[in-house]
Amino acid sequence: MLENSQDVSYILDARFNIQYCNPAWDRFAHRNGGNRLTASHVIGAPIWDFTPWELQPFFAMVFDYTLTRRDMWRHAYDCSSPRVHRICEMSVHPLSDPEGYLITNSVLIQEPHEYSCDPNPVRYHDGESRVTVCCHCRCTKVVSSQLDWDFVPGHLGLPREQLTQDLCPLCRAYLYTPSLWLTKPATVPA
Repeated sequence: MLENSQDVSYILDARFNIQYCNPAWDRFAHRNGGNRLTASHVIGAPIWDFTPWELQPFFAMVFDYTLTRRDMWRHAYDCSSPRVHRICEMSVHPLSDPEGYLITNSVLIQEPHEYSCDPNPVRYHDGESRVTVCCHCRCTKVVSSQLDWDFVPGHLGLPREQLTQDLCPLCRAYLYTPSLWLTKPATVPA
């Protein structure tokens, strides 16, 4: 089933090492310039090697939640590239015998970008010619402000050496506040 799925899927063992990637993983990596992220390069490596450190505590709680409660968890995120606006949904499923996790990433929206800001180096590049991009919404930090972040798709294709990742204030406050991470909506009695 996973072999034929269009959803990018992978399996982690209980120690968070990547044990399997389906063919959709490699197709996505090749289409988006991630040749060093194909299955042959990542199998056996900890998922934390490919997760921004700002998001590691969040995902550690997610994995604990799914395994402890034996419950699936879902999360929408931005996975845009310089030319394509892409919103995906990650689903984390607990596995048993052996314990681990099945993660699937489904594309919800995929379309050309409608707008973007001019990638003016003076506005976005720090003193080391690097830009800071939010690891969730993919917006770029304006260097002259702590609160201003703009969507600049051109920065999504920059080499890793020219990027720094962080969470913008909006994503940090509304999506990655620990008290919001694993809450489920209350059920309304009938």
